[in-house]
Amino acid sequence: MTLSLHRLLSKIIRNGTLIVRGSGGETYYGSGGGRTVAIRFTDEAAEKALVSDPQLQLGELYMDGRIIVEQGDIYEFLALIKDNTLKEGLTFQILMRSLGRIIASQFRNRVPINHNRRNVAHHYDLDERLFALFLDEDWQYSCAYFNPPDISLDEAQIAKKRHIVAKLLAEPGHKALEIGSGWGGMAMY
Repeated sequence: MTLSLHRLLSKIIRNGTLIVRGSGGETYYGSGGGRTVAIRFTDEAAEKALVSDPQLQLGELYMDGRIIVEQGDIYEFLALIKDNTLKEGLTFQILMRSLGRIIASQFRNRVPINHNRRNVAHHYDLDERLFALFLDEDWQYSCAYFNPPDISLDEAQIAKKRHIVAKLLAEPGHKALEIGSGWGGMAMY
Protein backbone atom coordinates (compact mmCIF):
# COMPACT_ATOMS: atom_id res chain seq x y z
CA MET A 1 0.00 0.00 0.00
CA THR A 2 1.23 3.47 -0.78
CA LEU A 3 2.32 5.59 2.17
CA SER A 4 -0.03 8.41 1.18
CA LEU A 5 -3.06 6.07 1.21
CA HIS A 6 -1.99 4.67 4.58
CA ARG A 7 -1.75 8.19 6.03
CA LEU A 8 -5.13 9.18 4.61
CA LEU A 9 -6.93 6.12 5.97
CA SER A 10 -5.17 6.40 9.34
CA LYS A 11 -6.57 9.92 9.73
CA ILE A 12 -10.09 9.07 8.57
CA ILE A 13 -10.97 5.62 9.93
CA ARG A 14 -11.17 5.78 13.74
CA ASN A 15 -14.38 3.86 14.49
CA GLY A 16 -15.33 0.47 13.09
CA THR A 17 -12.89 -1.68 11.15
CA LEU A 18 -11.63 -1.23 7.62
CA ILE A 19 -9.43 -3.97 6.20
CA VAL A 20 -7.51 -2.84 3.13
CA ARG A 21 -5.84 -5.33 0.83
CA GLY A 22 -3.47 -3.91 -1.70
CA SER A 23 -0.01 -4.04 -3.19
CA GLY A 24 1.59 -4.23 0.27
CA GLY A 25 -0.61 -6.90 1.83
CA GLU A 26 -3.39 -6.41 4.36
CA THR A 27 -3.75 -3.45 6.75
CA TYR A 28 -6.37 -2.81 9.45
CA TYR A 29 -7.76 0.64 10.28
CA GLY A 30 -10.11 1.78 13.02
CA SER A 31 -11.05 0.73 16.53
CA GLY A 32 -11.45 -2.97 15.77
CA GLY A 33 -15.10 -2.93 16.82
CA GLY A 34 -18.40 -2.12 15.19
CA ARG A 35 -18.89 -2.31 11.46
CA THR A 36 -16.23 -4.32 9.57
CA VAL A 37 -15.61 -3.82 5.87
CA ALA A 38 -12.81 -5.20 3.70
CA ILE A 39 -11.77 -3.66 0.40
CA ARG A 40 -9.12 -4.60 -2.13
CA PHE A 41 -7.25 -2.37 -4.57
CA THR A 42 -6.44 -4.14 -7.83
CA ASP A 43 -3.38 -1.99 -8.57
CA GLU A 44 -1.12 0.59 -6.98
CA ALA A 45 -2.23 3.28 -9.43
CA ALA A 46 -5.75 2.95 -7.99
CA GLU A 47 -4.37 3.63 -4.50
CA LYS A 48 -2.60 6.76 -5.75
CA ALA A 49 -5.69 7.92 -7.65
CA LEU A 50 -7.86 7.67 -4.54
CA VAL A 51 -5.46 9.83 -2.54
CA SER A 52 -5.25 12.44 -5.32
CA ASP A 53 -9.01 13.15 -5.33
CA PRO A 54 -11.00 10.93 -2.95
CA GLN A 55 -14.39 12.50 -3.64
CA LEU A 56 -14.20 11.82 -7.37
CA GLN A 57 -11.97 8.77 -7.51
CA LEU A 58 -13.78 6.58 -4.97
CA GLY A 59 -16.82 6.23 -7.21
CA GLU A 60 -14.79 6.03 -10.41
CA LEU A 61 -12.47 3.33 -9.07
CA TYR A 62 -15.39 1.30 -7.73
CA MET A 63 -17.23 1.51 -11.07
CA ASP A 64 -14.06 0.50 -12.92
CA GLY A 65 -13.61 -2.54 -10.64
CA ARG A 66 -10.30 -1.25 -9.26
CA ILE A 67 -11.66 -1.05 -5.69
CA ILE A 68 -13.50 -4.23 -4.75
CA VAL A 69 -15.54 -4.61 -1.56
CA GLU A 70 -14.70 -8.12 -0.34
CA GLN A 71 -16.42 -8.09 3.06
CA GLY A 72 -19.67 -6.21 3.49
CA ASP A 73 -21.02 -4.27 0.53
CA ILE A 74 -20.60 -0.84 -1.02
CA TYR A 75 -23.31 0.61 1.22
CA GLU A 76 -21.57 -0.61 4.37
CA PHE A 77 -18.26 0.75 3.07
CA LEU A 78 -19.79 4.18 2.40
CA ALA A 79 -21.54 4.11 5.79
CA LEU A 80 -18.21 3.37 7.50
CA ILE A 81 -16.60 6.34 5.76
CA LYS A 82 -19.60 8.57 6.55
CA ASP A 83 -19.61 7.53 10.23
CA ASN A 84 -15.97 8.51 10.51
CA THR A 85 -15.97 11.70 8.47
CA LEU A 86 -19.09 13.30 9.95
CA LYS A 87 -17.65 13.05 13.47
CA GLU A 88 -14.46 14.71 12.31
CA GLY A 89 -16.09 18.13 12.10
CA LEU A 90 -15.06 20.96 9.85
CA THR A 91 -11.74 22.40 10.94
CA PHE A 92 -9.65 25.07 9.27
CA GLN A 93 -7.09 22.42 8.30
CA ILE A 94 -9.74 20.22 6.64
CA LEU A 95 -11.21 23.23 4.87
CA MET A 96 -7.81 24.31 3.51
CA ARG A 97 -6.91 20.77 2.44
CA SER A 98 -10.23 20.44 0.60
CA LEU A 99 -9.80 23.83 -1.03
CA GLY A 100 -6.28 22.85 -2.12
CA ARG A 101 -7.58 19.63 -3.70
CA ILE A 102 -10.30 21.53 -5.55
CA ILE A 103 -7.84 24.09 -6.92
CA ALA A 104 -5.35 21.39 -7.94
CA SER A 105 -8.15 19.43 -9.61
CA GLN A 106 -9.22 22.52 -11.58
CA PHE A 107 -5.69 22.99 -12.93
CA ARG A 108 -5.32 19.28 -13.76
CA ASN A 109 -8.65 19.17 -15.59
CA ARG A 110 -8.32 22.51 -17.35
CA VAL A 111 -9.02 22.16 -21.04
CA PRO A 112 -8.29 24.95 -23.55
CA ILE A 113 -11.34 26.59 -25.15
CA ASN A 114 -10.42 25.35 -28.63
CA HIS A 115 -10.25 21.80 -27.27
CA ASN A 116 -13.75 22.13 -25.76
CA ARG A 117 -15.04 23.32 -29.12
CA ARG A 118 -13.51 20.24 -30.78
CA ASN A 119 -15.08 17.94 -28.18
CA VAL A 120 -18.54 19.42 -28.74
CA ALA A 121 -18.15 19.29 -32.51
CA HIS A 122 -16.99 15.67 -32.35
CA HIS A 123 -20.11 14.76 -30.37
CA TYR A 124 -22.82 16.83 -32.04
CA ASP A 125 -21.66 17.70 -35.56
CA LEU A 126 -22.68 14.34 -36.96
CA ASP A 127 -24.92 13.53 -39.89
CA GLU A 128 -28.61 13.67 -38.95
CA ARG A 129 -29.11 10.28 -40.59
CA LEU A 130 -27.08 8.71 -37.79
CA PHE A 131 -29.36 10.12 -35.07
CA ALA A 132 -32.46 9.15 -37.04
CA LEU A 133 -31.38 5.51 -36.76
CA PHE A 134 -31.76 5.29 -32.99
CA LEU A 135 -33.71 8.32 -31.71
CA ASP A 136 -37.46 8.75 -31.56
CA GLU A 137 -39.60 11.23 -33.51
CA ASP A 138 -38.64 14.13 -31.16
CA TRP A 139 -35.00 13.04 -31.07
CA GLN A 140 -34.95 12.50 -27.32
CA TYR A 141 -31.35 11.93 -26.34
CA SER A 142 -31.96 10.39 -22.92
CA CYS A 143 -33.47 7.19 -21.58
CA ALA A 144 -36.95 5.96 -22.43
CA TYR A 145 -39.64 4.47 -20.16
CA PHE A 146 -40.65 1.04 -21.50
CA ASN A 147 -43.79 0.32 -19.51
CA PRO A 148 -45.07 -2.14 -20.69
CA PRO A 149 -41.82 -3.61 -22.01
CA ASP A 150 -43.05 -4.39 -25.54
CA ILE A 151 -43.91 -0.83 -26.65
CA SER A 152 -42.05 1.00 -29.43
CA LEU A 153 -39.29 3.54 -28.84
CA ASP A 154 -41.64 6.41 -29.76
CA GLU A 155 -44.24 5.15 -27.27
CA ALA A 156 -41.56 4.70 -24.59
CA GLN A 157 -40.34 8.27 -25.07
CA ILE A 158 -43.90 9.60 -24.75
CA ALA A 159 -44.34 7.48 -21.61
CA LYS A 160 -41.11 8.97 -20.22
CA LYS A 161 -42.24 12.53 -20.92
CA ARG A 162 -45.67 11.83 -19.39
CA HIS A 163 -44.01 10.30 -16.31
CA ILE A 164 -41.64 13.27 -15.83
CA VAL A 165 -44.42 15.85 -16.30
CA ALA A 166 -46.58 14.01 -13.74
CA LYS A 167 -43.72 13.92 -11.21
CA LEU A 168 -43.07 17.64 -11.70
CA LEU A 169 -46.80 18.45 -11.42
CA ALA A 170 -46.29 20.54 -14.55
CA GLU A 171 -49.32 22.21 -16.07
CA PRO A 172 -50.01 24.11 -19.30
CA GLY A 173 -48.40 27.55 -19.09
CA HIS A 174 -45.50 26.46 -16.90
CA LYS A 175 -42.05 27.16 -18.29
CA ALA A 176 -39.31 24.57 -18.66
CA LEU A 177 -35.59 24.72 -19.25
CA GLU A 178 -34.52 21.54 -20.96
CA ILE A 179 -30.88 20.61 -20.70
CA GLY A 180 -29.42 17.33 -21.83
CA SER A 181 -32.42 15.32 -22.95
CA GLY A 182 -32.29 15.96 -26.66
CA TRP A 183 -33.40 18.50 -29.21
CA GLY A 184 -36.15 20.20 -27.19
CA GLY A 185 -38.76 17.44 -27.36
CA MET A 186 -39.24 17.35 -23.59
CA ALA A 187 -39.83 21.11 -23.37
CA MET A 188 -42.28 20.95 -26.28
CA TYR A 189 -44.23 18.15 -24.60
